[in-house]
This record gives sequence, C-alpha cells and structure tokens, in this order.
Amino acid sequence: MNKINLSSLMYTGIGSIVGSGWLMSSYLIASISGPSAILSWIIGSIIILVIALNFIEVCGFLPAKNGGFGHYVDYTHNSALSFIVEWVFLLSWIGLIPAEATATVQYLSSMLPSVNTLVMAANGRDMTFVGSAITSLVCLAFFFINYASMTLLMKCIKYLTLLKILVPIIVAVILLVVAHNFSNLGITTHSFMPYGSHGMLQSITTGGVVFAFIGFQTPVTFAGSALNPKRNIPLAILLSVIFCTIIYSVLQLAYIVAVPHDLVAEHGWQSIVYTAPFIDLSHAYKLDFLKSIIMVVAFIAPFSAGLIFYASAVKITSGFTEYLPKIVAYKKKDNPLGSLLFVLFGALAFIWLLPGWQEIVSVICVSLIILFAVMCLVNGALTRHAKYGKSAHGIHLRGSKYFSALGYVLASLMYFWSSWPLTGKGLIVLVISTPVYFIFHSRKVGFKEAFCDFFLASWLFFHMLLITVVSYLGTFGGIGYLSSATSQLLVVIISLFFYFIGLKNSKLSSKLTEHISAQNQK
Repeated sequence: MNKINLSSLMYTGIGSIVGSGWLMSSYLIASISGPSAILSWIIGSIIILVIALNFIEVCGFLPAKNGGFGHYVDYTHNSALSFIVEWVFLLSWIGLIPAEATATVQYLSSMLPSVNTLVMAANGRDMTFVGSAITSLVCLAFFFINYASMTLLMKCIKYLTLLKILVPIIVAVILLVVAHNFSNLGITTHSFMPYGSHGMLQSITTGGVVFAFIGFQTPVTFAGSALNPKRNIPLAILLSVIFCTIIYSVLQLAYIVAVPHDLVAEHGWQSIVYTAPFIDLSHAYKLDFLKSIIMVVAFIAPFSAGLIFYASAVKITSGFTEYLPKIVAYKKKDNPLGSLLFVLFGALAFIWLLPGWQEIVSVICVSLIILFAVMCLVNGALTRHAKYGKSAHGIHLRGSKYFSALGYVLASLMYFWSSWPLTGKGLIVLVISTPVYFIFHSRKVGFKEAFCDFFLASWLFFHMLLITVVSYLGTFGGIGYLSSATSQLLVVIISLFFYFIGLKNSKLSSKLTEHISAQNQK
C-alpha cells in the first residue's frame, strides 16, 4: 500500500482549507465586520490554532487509525460519546462533498449566462433539476478518481493544490499593487470597526473564517496511511493552518483596499453587493488577464477541495463500518468499494434533499464545532490520566491542561457566535444522532449497556442546549434579553462547568492503560 509523506499530508490540509471559501469569504466577512475583517481572520486563526494544538497532542500520542475521531474519544470516555462524535463527523464530512460540488457547478455556470439560467433557480441560491443532475455527475467524478488509486488521488491533489495556492497569492499581490484605497481601512475605531466587536466576532463563524479552516484536521483522517504519523500528522496540521492564515489575511487586506472608496463612503460595507467579488474587482480595474485566471481557479478550488473531502469521508466510513451494514465494508482488490459507494449515495442524498449549499455549510460548521470542543476535552482527559511525563513517546506540549480547557471554551464561544437559529439547528443534528446510536450500538452491546453509556454522555446535550438557550436570549440573532457581554460571560461559565463534568466522566480505560504501558516499554 502506498504511504503518504509529509508534503502530501500538507497538500491535503492546505487543499481542504483553500477551497471555495477564498472566493467569497473576504467579501462576506467585510460585509459583516468592515475593515476589522482582518482581525476576524487573525482572531479566528488563533482560536483554530489553540484547538489544533489539542488535535496535535491527541493525534501525536494515541495510535494512528484511518477514519474520524471517535476512536480517540473511546480511549478517555465511553462508546456513546465516541459514536456520537464519529457519526456527526461522518455526516458533516459527507455533506461537504456536495457543498463543494455545488460550488464547482455554480462558478462554472456563472461564466455562461445562458447555462446559468438552466442550472440556478430564480432566487439565485437553489439549484434546478438540471443543476442537481450536473452536481451529481461532479460527485461521480470524485468517486472514480478516488476509486482509481491512492497514487492518482494524491497526484491530483498535489497539482491542483499548488495551482489554487498560487492564484490567491497572485490576486492579492496584484490588487495591492494597482489599488491604493488604504483609506478604506479606517482611521478611527468607528470606521475600522463600523459594526462593533459584535460584527467582528459574528463574522468568524457566519462570515466564513470557520468554514475556511474547517479542513485543518483532514490530515488526521489519513493517519493510517501516513509515513511516521506521530511526527507528520501534527506538523501537517500546524503548517497548514499557519500558511493558510497568511494567505487569507493578505487576501482580505487586498479586498478591503481594492473596493472603490466612494462605494464604501456612500453605501457602507453591508450594502456592497458583489456576485463574484474578485472577478468583479478585476473587471473594475480592467485586469482581464486576472479575471480569466480567477475564472479557471473558481472551478479548480472547490473541485479539488471536494476531491479531498471525498477521500477523507471514505477513510472515516472505513473506520466506522462496524456500526454500518456489512456491505459498506466490502472491498474489491483492497479498494474500499463499499465505503466509496456509501459516501457517493450520502452525497447524492444531500444534493437532492437540500439543493442549496448555504444551509448545508452552515449546519456542518456548527456540527464540527461540537467535535472541536470534544477533542479539546479528550486532550484534557489524556493529560489527567495518561501521565505524559512518564512516556518518551508522542508529542507533549507544556500547559496541556490549560489550553485544552481554553480550546473547549473557545469552541463553545464559536458555537454561540454562530447565532440563533443556527445554534438550534446544530442541537438538532446532535439530537438526531441519538436514535442512530441506539439502533446500531444496542445490537452490539445490548440496550441496557448502550443506555448506561448514553446517560454518561448526556452532559454534552445539556451543554449545547444551555448555549442554545443563551443564544436565543442574547443579541447574536436572539431576542436581545441578555446583553452581548452578559451572554458571552454566561457561555464561558457554562462551558467551564461542563468541561469539568466531562473531565470527571473521563476514565483510565484498559485501552489507554495498555497503550501507555506499551509506549513506556519502547
């Protein structure tokens, strides 16, 4: 079997982060927060880095395995929490495939007005029957490339990623050279942050920062196929986040100074409308060659990201087959054909049930934030039980017990910043996992044991329920009964309370004890 090296792992991480997001995120974030969008990227990336540190330490200590993150949770908690995390992660990752496929088709159709009317509905958001059919064919292309071989997949990812990394950099540099509207950055606090700290924080989740970085943990899903995973997986995550933060921050700066100042002065950032921001700006500055390049990459960026998400979803499914029908585990010449088809049918279901990609993406972001919180808790539990200091193996960072708690609180705040009613939708996704858990897991261990495990994991549901209630009562999309400061302080207190409940419910499992002993004997 072909092993994946560090550079290829970095390509999967960067390729997942630099997807369709860069084409619209600078515009969307600026419309919510104004010039302080630059701070949104910096603050958002710092939060992601804190969370990534927890992923790095967990993945650097526990055994590598293809798939999602459920098996990590099983070392410190129980099968119920492990199942819920894995199931939510699997559904979220499958949902990202049609989101990128839809973006691919939309960008292509926007270049041909006659085709666009056939593909897009009158509201400009949903897809027609023809559009859904074409999007399904794109998902089919993902299937065939993944089915061909890992080598072909990694080559496609490598060259497509290289191209789509270069283009945002070129776009940012050229716009910074030709555009000189630095007055757009604002001199006073009001002009730099016209919609207050509320707008800046809200844009981290609803504007696209979280969505842009949502693929930072992609290298972990290839852990079982990686060379020296304990070293290369953490490095790939860390380097991917840092590199992409620089790209997105510079791109955001370029967008802000490129928007005509009279347009900002007359209408304000919230009223500026661009259907294809960087293409529109290239046209405004008569940069036809740049416009052509962006059009090409507008297809490549989401296509390559979708390709990576498909491969990751297959890896996650392969590691989750014990809870799925036996046919999903079917392999043809060591090729996980059953998992490939399962992911394909799941992606097609998203396309035909939810033709608009915006709804899919928003719910996916909130769902994955729950995963971020749980993984920070897992790291805190490992710090409590694993006694890293007695093991020479793995990656051990100073202050683990502090940045695991900090990561958990920050993830909870991001969930809150998503705003009502999106927080409610995230809770619904979590609740839906309950019957799925009992249907599949009770067959394996019996209903009584499954119920006991679920009861011990129920604190997570209460945590998200309370944040959702605070969200409804607060100013982030809610009724405004609680002030912004009060509601965020409540979220911090609630999060710390449930973090310590989660720690108390963690355990020194036999699997973890055996792993520590094996590590210390090396």
